[in-house]
Amino acid sequence: MKKTMSFIIGSFSFVSIYFLWLLFSPESLTILGSSLFAITAVVISFLLQLTVYRHAVGQKRKFLLLFLLATLSYLIAELVWKYQVTYIYEEEIVFPGLSDIFYYLSTILFIVAFFYLVSINNQRLQFMIYLLDLLIIYATIVVLLSVEFFVPVFKASGFTLLETFASTFYPALVLFLLFAIVNCFIFNKNTLFSQLTIKIFLTAISLQVIGDMLFAITLYHYIYTYNSLLEILWSLSILLFGVATYSLSETQEVTQQKTSLFPERFKWNVFRMILQIGCILALHIFYIQTNNNIYTIFLFGTIFLILLRQILSSYHIHRLLKTISDMKNQLEEKVIERTEQLSNKNQQLIQAIDKINYMALHDDLTNLLNRRALYEDLNNFMKDSKPFTLVFIDVNKFKPINDSFGHNYGDEVLKVIAKLLTVAIKDIGIVYRQAGDEFILIINEVDHTCIDEVIKKLIHDVMKPVHIFDQEITISLSIGISQYPKDAKDIDELIKLADKAMYIAKEYSLEYCYYK
Repeated sequence: MKKTMSFIIGSFSFVSIYFLWLLFSPESLTILGSSLFAITAVVISFLLQLTVYRHAVGQKRKFLLLFLLATLSYLIAELVWKYQVTYIYEEEIVFPGLSDIFYYLSTILFIVAFFYLVSINNQRLQFMIYLLDLLIIYATIVVLLSVEFFVPVFKASGFTLLETFASTFYPALVLFLLFAIVNCFIFNKNTLFSQLTIKIFLTAISLQVIGDMLFAITLYHYIYTYNSLLEILWSLSILLFGVATYSLSETQEVTQQKTSLFPERFKWNVFRMILQIGCILALHIFYIQTNNNIYTIFLFGTIFLILLRQILSSYHIHRLLKTISDMKNQLEEKVIERTEQLSNKNQQLIQAIDKINYMALHDDLTNLLNRRALYEDLNNFMKDSKPFTLVFIDVNKFKPINDSFGHNYGDEVLKVIAKLLTVAIKDIGIVYRQAGDEFILIINEVDHTCIDEVIKKLIHDVMKPVHIFDQEITISLSIGISQYPKDAKDIDELIKLADKAMYIAKEYSLEYCYYK
């Protein structure tokens, strides 16, 4: 902000020199020098705005374009006016003339620029409602001032109807510009202006309003001179407009978001209704006192604007309710959809957990229960003190099979054995894969006669020739048996004893062997 502060100081220095020139310059050069100072002020303001515009983007660029056009219009008005003052006799100057038209156009463009900032940050319908509120209040103030003060004063001074209109229209426009700037800053917190920029803009337009009011007063009293101190106020005002726009180049633009211009708050609604009723009452009272048809026209116009405002508000509320209803329906659909997704995810999670639990307790190759499941089941049996028989099985000559036919063939052999064992004891026991080519059976029986029958049937079923990958093979088993709680009361010890019995059966070529 250092350059902005420098330009502010420079602006006040410029008008100070301008002031000194008006005080001490020779009378023959006063008009020419004053014209040069006034035009130079506008050119400086225009160049400052152009500097920022060249590098601006987005909304800031559009706002600055309107400002440039307004300043350019003001420059044309100044050039025409200064030419008339310098080279044309006072009696020959037409009022309102070409310069006045460009002054009006300049102020209108300034107003449009600030209303553009209001409109881009708000929904169109809300902006129209806001504009109607502003017009109702503003129109009442302008009509009361014009009819009760300006028009009688200027008519008494011999002004024509056109001159009276022109004399009151420009101050009214400037007052509306002040309304636009103030409302832009009040109701748009999220704009591209810094606090310093806001202060500069408000100072500039305040100087403009003061200058125009003093101009109207001096014009009424016939004391206005073309090179009065009012020129300094107007020059400082336009300079500060340029400085304010230049300060935008030193301020990061805030991300614009669609915001609600007038949230339907209770306090604002009460304040708005009081103001609008006050406007209607004021127009009505003055109409009764003066019987002026202008008051009648504006009274009905104000009532019409209020009715229009209420229609737009009702429509806006209807749209809001519809939007809320649509959002509610969408939310319900999202909730249902999300609930289904969560249900599916939950089902997938349950399936995944079941799969993990299954994989944790089962052998990948044979799908038999694994060593971990064996220990869990044995623990449960022992806790319940249930007698059972543990059968330890080893596949004979499995290594030569693997070496001769390959590991894939060996895996198929293990799968076939797992199926045969499962079928053989499906009604009286459980099959586990211990490790490699070792299997363990848990049989819920300890009677030797019963166990002998089961083992012999198992051996008979397993030792039948089977075909694997077009190769016929006969499988033989070595079987060791231990029993709980007769042989051991510890899991590892029970397995160890059955393993020993299995090795005895293998060593002596027995079909099976009990631990003794």
